[in-house]
Amino acid sequence: MPSDEKFLEQIRKRFDYMVKSWSDIRDEARIDVRYAAGDPWPEAERKAREAAGRLCLSLDEINQYINQKVNDVRMNKRAITVHPARNGADEKTAEFRQALMRQIEYESNAQAAYATGFENVLIRSYGAWRVGTRYCGDDEESGADQEIVIRRIPNPDTVYMDPDCKEADFSDMSDCFVIDRMPVEKFRERWPDAETKSFEPTLMAYAPSWIQIDGESCQIQVAEYWKVKTTKRRQLIKTDGRTFYLDEIKGGKLDGGVAVGSDGQPIMDIANHRPISKRTICQYITNGIEILEENPWPGKYIPIVFPVGREMYVDDGGGSKRMLFSLVRLARDPIMLYCYTRTAEFELVGMSPKTPFVGVEGQFEGHEDEWEKVNKIPLPYLQYKATTGETGSTVLPRPERQPYEPQIQPLEFLAESMKRAIQSATGSYNSSVGRQDTNAKSGVAIKALDQQSDQGNFHFIDNFDRCLVYTGRIIDDLIPHYYDTPREVGIRQPDDTHQVVRINDPNYIDPKTKQPMMINAKQGEHAVAISAGPSFESQRAQAVEFADTLAQNPQVFPQIADLVVRLQNLGPIGDQIAERLTPPQYRDDQGQLPPEVMQKMQQAQEMIMQLTQIVHKLQDEKDAKIPEQETKIRIAEMDNETKQQQIAAQIRIAELNAGVTGAVAQLENQLKAIQHSIDTAVAVRGQDHQVMAQQQDTALQAQQMEQQQAQAEQTPETTQ
Repeated sequence: MPSDEKFLEQIRKRFDYMVKSWSDIRDEARIDVRYAAGDPWPEAERKAREAAGRLCLSLDEINQYINQKVNDVRMNKRAITVHPARNGADEKTAEFRQALMRQIEYESNAQAAYATGFENVLIRSYGAWRVGTRYCGDDEESGADQEIVIRRIPNPDTVYMDPDCKEADFSDMSDCFVIDRMPVEKFRERWPDAETKSFEPTLMAYAPSWIQIDGESCQIQVAEYWKVKTTKRRQLIKTDGRTFYLDEIKGGKLDGGVAVGSDGQPIMDIANHRPISKRTICQYITNGIEILEENPWPGKYIPIVFPVGREMYVDDGGGSKRMLFSLVRLARDPIMLYCYTRTAEFELVGMSPKTPFVGVEGQFEGHEDEWEKVNKIPLPYLQYKATTGETGSTVLPRPERQPYEPQIQPLEFLAESMKRAIQSATGSYNSSVGRQDTNAKSGVAIKALDQQSDQGNFHFIDNFDRCLVYTGRIIDDLIPHYYDTPREVGIRQPDDTHQVVRINDPNYIDPKTKQPMMINAKQGEHAVAISAGPSFESQRAQAVEFADTLAQNPQVFPQIADLVVRLQNLGPIGDQIAERLTPPQYRDDQGQLPPEVMQKMQQAQEMIMQLTQIVHKLQDEKDAKIPEQETKIRIAEMDNETKQQQIAAQIRIAELNAGVTGAVAQLENQLKAIQHSIDTAVAVRGQDHQVMAQQQDTALQAQQMEQQQAQAEQTPETTQ
């Protein structure tokens, strides 16, 4: 652990450099936050007006535009997408990592971290969130397995990024600080083995940015100092594609661009070589006086994400320097003038006289009740004295009402002008926040204004998406390090369905396909991107509308009936209806019925096939031997076919219903009915044979009688 003074001095200097570099940006950000919090008045102006008893109205005209952008991000959630890149990655590995990232976001409530960071960008020009890890459970049976999580940083002022970064997502930062201030009692409780036990005023002079003593109160600044270390190595590439490093060979070096060994001879089978910069990350916990912890980080990225607003480099006479602009920044002046105008308007209205009638003293004597009611009750007349004791016989003018009309209209024009100025500064317009624009006379015009609003401040969304991509790269880089053992993990599909799979286990059997399935969480390198679009609920609503349109076609509806029902989101009963309506060719019945029930179903199907063959055989015999019964047999055949179709449909229903036993019993009853029909057909066949035999006997008897009669007729002739 580097605990020497030289390293600590480097940390303190680096922190002071970052504080100084970010000071101008953070000073402007504090003003932006006050405006968004409803306090646009400068402190000196507010105190002067309050001392004089004047008003300081603060009317909110900016948060509607902030909320519109933040809620747009909440409603249209971004999804991290993963694509195979190299080194054995394929579509299956990319699909698994994307589903795992989706589960990490769900378990971490990552959308809250994203929304908080983006809201801070709009308000103060920068935000932050972080990627971390945690153990999978708090109980003893959870083991040492860890999982990746995304955590929000509600106050981005606790983060100091490398001010020398050039990338828009700060992915090239060499170091950063995440600070936290705590009382000395809490510090001692958290790090009881710290070398520093007493924080004296001398330590405050030694490290003023880290220790603050105010009377009996002592605050200690504890910081996470994330540091990138870069090691340069020479990678050797062999002719078969394998790689290794030159420093792994004893005495290996480059001689005239050729890799040679300790004997000075070129290393065999080397096709090429190149320099490699290997990044290693370490987290140091420090109070500026000592190193409290040293935690190596397995990834190659510092896991702090720092989205920013509009970035500009402005030369104020001392050279160009970075400036970050929030959504509030350029709207501050019109907001201030708007609040000033409304305050002046209110004061002007307040100057209206509260006693509208003015008269000479004594004119109302004897009529005080009527004049006190004049502003509340309509009176038919009012009386006053034309003369008083003081004026003698001089007739006084009647009491007059004092007219006063505040000049509000010019102030209203100015206030509306400031509203337009605020909209121009934020790139938002009335239609984007639900207001009616009198200049927009059609839906096309309103849609054009909405699109103009989206384009006017899309740079905030674009920077936000860029940081989501960086978040995905951090997670993708960490997955092989933390999901490297055989274990079960949860994954989440795009429709928010959850599944538990086992990873890194070659003996794992997929419960659906009953086939071995090896999910190697460490395989391949992947590329990360962002897909932005409507939320899943919005997509579902569009799918419902489209499916309802397709359902109007009677030929298409049977193929999508189950999907139409599922899209209605009817709950468990809807799922049962969809199960029954699922076409046979799209069903996945594996694992839904117990094996013994499946065996009974198979036996029943075999019995049906045997009975069907018997029916066909009997039908053939009837067709050949009993032509006169053809109509009856055809009717019986049609009845049997109809019953078979009904049984087949009931088998499908029985496979998906919870009451499988009842379905099997019902199936056996149907089979008995078929057997009865077959027995009936056999009986009919036997009766037909009896009829034929009787007919033959009758014909034979008739023939014999005819022969006897003929013989009887011939006998007398012979006698004669």
